[in-house]
Amino acid sequence: MYAFFSNLISWSPTGREPDDTRFRYGYICLLISFLVSTSVVVASTQDRKWLAAVCLGIAVSFSSLLLQKILRPLLLAGAVFLIPIRINFYPIYKPTAFIPTGTEGLPITILDIVLVFLVSFWLLEVIKNKEKINLFPSISIPFLLYIIFTGISAFWSAEYVLSFCLLAMVIKSYIFLIVFANQVKDENDVKLIILGLCGGVLLQTFIGLLQFTGVESFSGLFGESGRGLMFKVQGNTILSRVTGTFGHANGLAKFVSFCIPIIFVFAYYHRRSIVGLLALLCSVAGGVTLLFTLTRGSWIGAGIAMAFVLFELAKRHYKNRLKSIIMVTIILSLAIGVIIGLFEDVRVRLFENDYNSAESRIPMAMVALNIIKANPVKGIGLNNYTRVMNRYDNTRNRQTYIFPFPVHNGYLLIAAESGIQTLLVFLWIIGAAIRKGRAAFDFSSSFTSLLEVGWIASMSTWLIADFFDCNYAGSNVMLWFVVAMIAATSQLPRPENQGKIKDDTLAGPRLTQ
Repeated sequence: MYAFFSNLISWSPTGREPDDTRFRYGYICLLISFLVSTSVVVASTQDRKWLAAVCLGIAVSFSSLLLQKILRPLLLAGAVFLIPIRINFYPIYKPTAFIPTGTEGLPITILDIVLVFLVSFWLLEVIKNKEKINLFPSISIPFLLYIIFTGISAFWSAEYVLSFCLLAMVIKSYIFLIVFANQVKDENDVKLIILGLCGGVLLQTFIGLLQFTGVESFSGLFGESGRGLMFKVQGNTILSRVTGTFGHANGLAKFVSFCIPIIFVFAYYHRRSIVGLLALLCSVAGGVTLLFTLTRGSWIGAGIAMAFVLFELAKRHYKNRLKSIIMVTIILSLAIGVIIGLFEDVRVRLFENDYNSAESRIPMAMVALNIIKANPVKGIGLNNYTRVMNRYDNTRNRQTYIFPFPVHNGYLLIAAESGIQTLLVFLWIIGAAIRKGRAAFDFSSSFTSLLEVGWIASMSTWLIADFFDCNYAGSNVMLWFVVAMIAATSQLPRPENQGKIKDDTLAGPRLTQ
């Protein structure tokens, strides 16, 4: 045993590091061993699927240590693939008599476990002076302010446990953002990430198909619950909404609509290859899955995002904005006509009586505005909206009693719980991300510029859909993942041989490849 630990502490990949560096390797290995053993012990007390997932993740990760060249790609693509997987363990869980605003406790996901391995590998590279940590100050500064403001609001909340659990998830989101933003080094890393997203979309499409046809899916292997169907009565029709692994159609819709623009842009860039064709088929499959979620907010978000993508691609092709607008209008009109004509459930969802489901957003927003007016800076406490919303309800039909959910507007939810200043800081983060992705708005057809088009379009799907949903922004992995990708893409090498072309609709020149 003594010899084993002696060798462990003195080990290094090259055998030439100084003694203090060797000790660092030893400490990191011991830390990883402790985390692994602890996770196995904890998982053994949970459902069998969780223990199986932990053991599988450990086996894959440590076996790949023997082949260090594939460790990082495996972890990177695997982490992206696991974003929509809902195999969660709750070390802190607090059931309540009211409906929570985003969490009933502090979950540890299978993504968190993979992220630990990815961070460990990254820190080893940092120790060896092969990597440097980029904190992206223009994004980190407002994000840290966001954490501070939400943390302050947690101290005067009615339910401290729920508040601080959500605060921990916000902090975890920041770590997630920084880690992923530092992982993208070149085009190959981007391909791995797109591959992970494609795998996630195909898995959701497959599970959604099983749910729609009445099959019991995989009995929760990926975190999905049973058939995973939501039934909604609309007019004289009962509609079936697939939920994938998210447990709710809105969550699945947000994920799929987030993936479609960037996968489509990737397919366009590789349009002359098999990879491009497969990516295009994946984006089409995601589009069909999005339709079967019957989530109108995400339809709007995806539609606007794809209009932006098509316009930017057409602008680069025709070198003329007016022609691009006309082309995009024709394409979208045809697409909408075909979808409405072929999918009866879409027609019912759009045009038949929805029993005031859409109209209910207005009184819900009025309640949120009452809360903001009474608590403009202090807020009512992080993750405590439903705990106190009844006392601010002066709507005619007592909306919070009829529909006891948080306001279906993510921006109002932030301001109501943590104050207007927190909402402004959140918008600051989004503005900083858009500024980093400004290459999306030029006339370049480089890979970097097209990536920025896809990432900004993907982010816009979430930002638009959150006008109609109650998903809390601070803990949303998908949103901070795409912000990380925008930041990372801005650091990629850009082509030096960019020439100038004249846009027929503008007075000045624009850059292109």
